[in-house]
Amino acid sequence: MRKISAHYCLLPDGSLCKWPVITLDNEGDITEVRGGEHLSEEPGLEYYGGVLVPGFIEDLRNIDLSDADEEEMLRLINRFNSLGSVRFLCDAEHKYAVKGVKGRFFFDDRRISENRAKLPERSFWERVREGVSGAENVLQRINLLQKEVIKNLPDEVKWGRIEEGCSPGLILIKGLDYERMSLTERTTVKILDY
Repeated sequence: MRKISAHYCLLPDGSLCKWPVITLDNEGDITEVRGGEHLSEEPGLEYYGGVLVPGFIEDLRNIDLSDADEEEMLRLINRFNSLGSVRFLCDAEHKYAVKGVKGRFFFDDRRISENRAKLPERSFWERVREGVSGAENVLQRINLLQKEVIKNLPDEVKWGRIEEGCSPGLILIKGLDYERMSLTERTTVKILDY
């Protein structure tokens, strides 16, 4: 059992919860989300300065992995993982590609498309950063991109949402401008829970 708190967390509807306490079971599934105007000390509570968001999801099902060797795939997944991507969707044909990588994976044995794209060059976080400018709210962009991926997930896959019963993995975004929730030159992401 683990309890994690921060200044804010991003809820599924795009709103922010102030002073959240997120309780996770030993499998990383959320058992409770609560917030309030004040944060009280409690045994075992881990506090982080920043905003908690669900782990980023990379959908690799429409990617042509046929020419990628295992080392190349592991390098790609590790790089994306270092930028907050903790959930990966792959088709069943390419299970080898995620061997030995931390995190949770979903394998889909459906053929998604015969016209597959090449290996992605940009991670979810890189796409978020490129899609916002100036004082734009980065959390709204994260919520929008996550919803696009989530709508293509099977019902049994509970990723991308900070709510009870889900297993999103948790990312901490530090160094935001908290008035506008916009990026600064100090903004970083850190994985807190897979």
